[in-house]
Amino acid sequence: MHSLQQIAEFRGWLITWELERKIMLNKVDEIKNRINTMADEWLQ
Repeated sequence: MHSLQQIAEFRGWLITWELERKIMLNKVDEIKNRINTMADEWLQ
């Protein structure tokens, strides 16, 4: 019974980790796009 609880907790942690990872990657893409925009403006 104890191991079933651990599996459920691990599954919850894994889902949370995956969602936070996707959020972080989206933010990294936003930063990359902003840097590219600033670089384009700088070079004009």
